[in-house]
Amino acid sequence: MTFKRMIAAVTAMLIYFIANGGVSVMAGTEINSDNTCQDGMTGISPDVTSVLGIRAEKQSEQLSVPENKHEKWAKEKAVEITAIYNSPEFQKRVLDETERLKKEIFNKPIEEYYTDSKSITSMKDRAESRLSKNERIYVFVSSSMPIQTIRNYATAIDKARDPKVVMVIRGFLNGMDDINSTMAFVSRVLVRDSSCDSINCPMFSANLEIDPLLFRRYRITEVPSVVYASNVQLFTPGGSEGIEGNASVGQFYKVTGDAALDYNLETINSHVHEKSLEDLAELIRKGYYQ
Repeated sequence: MTFKRMIAAVTAMLIYFIANGGVSVMAGTEINSDNTCQDGMTGISPDVTSVLGIRAEKQSEQLSVPENKHEKWAKEKAVEITAIYNSPEFQKRVLDETERLKKEIFNKPIEEYYTDSKSITSMKDRAESRLSKNERIYVFVSSSMPIQTIRNYATAIDKARDPKVVMVIRGFLNGMDDINSTMAFVSRVLVRDSSCDSINCPMFSANLEIDPLLFRRYRITEVPSVVYASNVQLFTPGGSEGIEGNASVGQFYKVTGDAALDYNLETINSHVHEKSLEDLAELIRKGYYQ
């Protein structure tokens, strides 16, 4: 039976039900998922079902669902809009606006509210990077994850003390119009003591970026995911590495699932055998005992 015939049949069945007073079920009788009552009787008898089927089939021959005259236009517009959204030009505009908001609204409050020199360790003051200038480690997370899981990654990144290890979220919580929700989320993630309610609470030294293009580039469909990228060549400093025309990536390796960052790095390193990953995992592990 075609979709239109099916719709017509259902409509005819409803008409029959209305015309004949419907089919009643006794009060207090529970209908199970297999359409049987608790006493073993069926909710609708086979004879009634047969009659309804015959009448519905006849009625369906007399009913028709009108064609949607806008269907072709809607499909064309959907294809057009999708192409525009996925175009490098549009994605660059989205990224530029995101960067503007991050600089003007997102980053400024963090600096204003956490001005204590002991609260945030500058990336420039960190130990020498274990990763080369062409290596990256991205930890992809989402606000839908348990907050403690995200804080565990922030703790590990803080102990890694490497600016090339970055936590990434897809976008602003509740959209760009609601910056406060994003700020509150970032504060909950980066504050060292979750019970601290002072404006000078010590913060984890962890890079956190908002970049939907990185999610797309590394095909992130589940979080948390950890990505190790090698041979990264950035053509425009300060721009997103998620833009195809702005950066090239040699190879990348991805692991998905809630596991400690040092364990994920060791898992990746079992395939790539890089001394930098070995050292970084060891540094994170040692940091928990310092």
